[in-house]
Amino acid sequence: LTGARRSVLRIAGARLPWAVLTAGLAAYAVVFLVWSVAPLDLPSATRTLVGDAAFLPPGLLVALLDWRASTSHGLSREAHRAWIWLGVAYLAFWLGDALYFYYDLVNEVPFPSLADAAYLAYYPLLLVGLVSFPRVLRSGAERLRFALDAATVALGGAMVVWYFVLGPIAAAGSTDVTETLLAISYPVGDLVLLLGLAIIALRGPRELPRRALLLLLVGLVVSLAADLAYGVQTLDGTYESGRWVDTTYIIAWALLGASAYFAYARPHLETDPPPSAATSADSLPLLPYLAVALGYGMLLAAIGTAWSPTVFGLVVGAGGLTALVVARQVTAVRENVRLVAEREARRGEARFRSLVQNASDVIVVV
Repeated sequence: LTGARRSVLRIAGARLPWAVLTAGLAAYAVVFLVWSVAPLDLPSATRTLVGDAAFLPPGLLVALLDWRASTSHGLSREAHRAWIWLGVAYLAFWLGDALYFYYDLVNEVPFPSLADAAYLAYYPLLLVGLVSFPRVLRSGAERLRFALDAATVALGGAMVVWYFVLGPIAAAGSTDVTETLLAISYPVGDLVLLLGLAIIALRGPRELPRRALLLLLVGLVVSLAADLAYGVQTLDGTYESGRWVDTTYIIAWALLGASAYFAYARPHLETDPPPSAATSADSLPLLPYLAVALGYGMLLAAIGTAWSPTVFGLVVGAGGLTALVVARQVTAVRENVRLVAEREARRGEARFRSLVQNASDVIVVV
């Protein structure tokens, strides 16, 4: 009992600094939120400098927590590599923040700059990390369905990015090629982030605990929302450092750090029951259908100023067609689930009948 008590205390003592670090990230986000909304009469240059400096601690701490998650005992090679890639992506983003803070200190922000290169490297690195997590896809049909679902979610999100950021950039028609390419690069990076988000949301890795997966997904969604808000405010010329957009980024860092903290645990793969065929192949994920609804929402928002009976008829017809296709899909999935259940029941009955019919033979042999 004494040895067990010492082991528990040793484990708790090893985890305590990381728990304090994770709680500190959450407290940091709260403090930054209060500072951003507080009615402080600060000069614009001072607020910008403080706001840019505030990004440096959380980015580095999240990368450190990701490195710790990659050292979790019992991780597969794929999961270990995934956490490493995520940590490298966070370091790239932190490097962009550090360079931008340096440019603010010297009062010189080149265009384009090395900070832009670091920020843009964040998106492909993050995508590599997200797709590196091992997934359970047993058949070609399941892989095809997964690819179609991911494409549906990514396309629905792409409509949002196009409506708020890419469309206005294209309509502006800037003559500076470098400025236009750089302005487009960030929304394209958001599309890459959307694809990775769809992949990990539709097929949650078995080696990622449910709490860690949920925090990772919410953190990425919040980060994507902050990216879109930053792009919209930059186009409108209303972005101000140290305000609610920056607060959203800090909250995303806190969520991502908490995800890495909770992921540091033994996966217990040998005790986890494998997903059943009905669960893995015949489930009905709601995310693709939510993406379809989001796409229609963007369409209605776009034609709100040009509404007419003709357009109304087309929209109603398109919505009706989509509803019929979705209803057919739901019916087909339910029928597949029923057939699989009946097949399993008949298989169990046949096995029991065989045992009963051959019981006398077994007795004779014994």
